[in-house]
Amino acid sequence: MENYQLANKAVRKKMKEAKEKWIDDQCVAIEQATRDPPEADDRPPIQKSEVEAAVKSLKLGKAPGVDNIPSELLKAGGEEVNNILTAVSTNME
Repeated sequence: MENYQLANKAVRKKMKEAKEKWIDDQCVAIEQATRDPPEADDRPPIQKSEVEAAVKSLKLGKAPGVDNIPSELLKAGGEEVNNILTAVSTNME
């Protein structure tokens, strides 16, 4: 029983150390990302084909997102909606 308790204590200590290291690493990564955000020029522009693929992959019958636009409307809009979404996405960068 004593060996079990010692082993359990050792495992808990190692888990705590691993968790603390992981949290520290994540904090460093978050701080670095907020301190050095990527430049807009580093990202390629959003392509119309990407927007078309994203709209095509939308599932029907799902609740709309925060924009309150149902996927059925986006899909039914065809090329005109895809052009608008591409332009809006490009201007947001």
